[in-house]
Amino acid sequence: STFLVGWYVGSFFGTLPLLKLKKQKITKIPVKTGLQISTVSISIMAAILLLFWTYQLGGPISLVLPVRAVAITIVPALFGLFIVGERKGLSKKEWLGFLVGTVGGILVLLR
Repeated sequence: STFLVGWYVGSFFGTLPLLKLKKQKITKIPVKTGLQISTVSISIMAAILLLFWTYQLGGPISLVLPVRAVAITIVPALFGLFIVGERKGLSKKEWLGFLVGTVGGILVLLR
């Protein structure tokens, strides 16, 4: 938990000088967007925490890392498609690419 808090709080404060240098204003975030950002942030923190916990319990790295790699590839794509609503503008070719990528990710998992 110390690492996670340090990582994200440090990242937040680390971006503030960059915003000042670029003369960008910190704008108000709509509630819906704030909820989406919070959900993704909590999910990332939970995933890192669970990964660390798995290693502490003696989980084999050769099994854990491929599952993690597939999850960090497929889960964000599904989130974007079905939660954020990015699927509305996809063409048939893009859907086919998503399907091929998903099947590839699953095949890597089952390897």
